Amino acid sequence: MKKLILLLFIPISMIAQFPQIVDVEEWTSENPKMFLEMVSHWAELEAEETGYQTFVLQVMDANKLYLCRGYDNMKDLVKNNDKRWGDNGWQDKTFKRWKIKYPEDGAFGKVKPNKVMSSIYNYWPDLSYISKNVDPSKMKYRRHIVLEINDGDDSWNKFVEQTKKGVANDKKLKNNYIRLAYSPMYGGAEGSGFLFIAMDETRAKYFENLEKRTSKRNSDNDWKKMQNNNLASFVEEENIMINN
Repeated sequence: MKKLILLLFIPISMIAQFPQIVDVEEWTSENPKMFLEMVSHWAELEAEETGYQTFVLQVMDANKLYLCRGYDNMKDLVKNNDKRWGDNGWQDKTFKRWKIKYPEDGAFGKVKPNKVMSSIYNYWPDLSYISKNVDPSKMKYRRHIVLEINDGDDSWNKFVEQTKKGVANDKKLKNNYIRLAYSPMYGGAEGSGFLFIAMDETRAKYFENLEKRTSKRNSDNDWKKMQNNNLASFVEEENIMINN
């Protein structure tokens, strides 16, 4: 069954460069509104302490949020984790600054947060399409599509090669949009093989341009051949609005 989730992306700053590695913590709380406020403030302070990208994703129609950290490589992720704990670690420094706004003892505990799981995603630049005619800073809407690679002989590599052909096809048709490719290294949605993130200025603009892309693709024989050899299955999608 198709799963539709609406998310609100609250970045610390507009990220011009997409992180190679994204470390994601999934959380729930008995007071989602207050918890979102607390975690968003924490993320802002943490980014100042560590120098790494830190941002929050909120599932608007569900009691769930994601605390995300972006890195250029796994070495940076490990280095940041190593510097996290101890009296001089960034966790303690962030907490002391966070307490200025939330001085009450056990403030986090009162919203009863629950960490559900952790995931790590890896960016695939060769499977991503970034049109030169769009400005990433204006892309406020994102549609996340999770796919599972179908079973079969060498199906993973075949899917990767097919996706590369899809990128080449986008270039040939001069489609004006952004589509990023990530895969879970650890965790992720059940059954997920890849996470594709299509971007546009607004939700309405996305579907308007999707219709244009679909029209061009339906008239393209190369695209039709790829669709006749589907190597992946739909798992879920997420509609995300960026608010900065």
